[in-house]
Amino acid sequence: MRHAILGAGGIGGLLGAALARAGADVVLLVRPETLSRLPDRIAAAIRVESERIAPGQIRQTSPFLRVELAGGEELAAELQSAGIDCRVRQDGLSLLWDKLVFLAPLALATTALDRPLGSVRNDPRYQSCQAEALAVARAEGAQIDEQALRKLADSAPDQMRSSMQKDIAAGRTPELDAIAGPIQRGGRHHDITTPATDELARLVALHAT
Repeated sequence: MRHAILGAGGIGGLLGAALARAGADVVLLVRPETLSRLPDRIAAAIRVESERIAPGQIRQTSPFLRVELAGGEELAAELQSAGIDCRVRQDGLSLLWDKLVFLAPLALATTALDRPLGSVRNDPRYQSCQAEALAVARAEGAQIDEQALRKLADSAPDQMRSSMQKDIAAGRTPELDAIAGPIQRGGRHHDITTPATDELARLVALHAT
């Protein structure tokens, strides 16, 4: 199987290097607009903290690297052979919301408050944002294992910083709509209020100006 990975940043570079080390044929694409021309895309969620520290140098700073795919058993087998914890799920909707319910509160709170995860765990805005994301995910029809979500959030390192937080620090535009947008739009669609998400997103936007 040949692999095309969009972007050679912390995560794309890490996965590309792991697959190439396992003998796979990997192409890294650096133009995001080519995504629309790639066939047979598979929904996936990647849980890792990784960043590019120099051209050709990728540092994984989290103790975990987990990939979940909606289908794609052949790709999952290649990732597993590269030493990556990869699991296959058939419900793509739940897979993507499962990732967002974990990622959005982490990204928004650490960036808005400019603190690592350990300093925002007990902040009511972080906790409320997570509850809002859960409510919207369920309204959208996603099946979320709340106990597993809490366990993952509690086990993440206290010093963990989000990619959005690092983007702001480096002067890059944060992916605010991709992270907060689904919760806010889903909340409006299902008549679910999202005040904590709205407030954290507002603070992130202020930091980005």
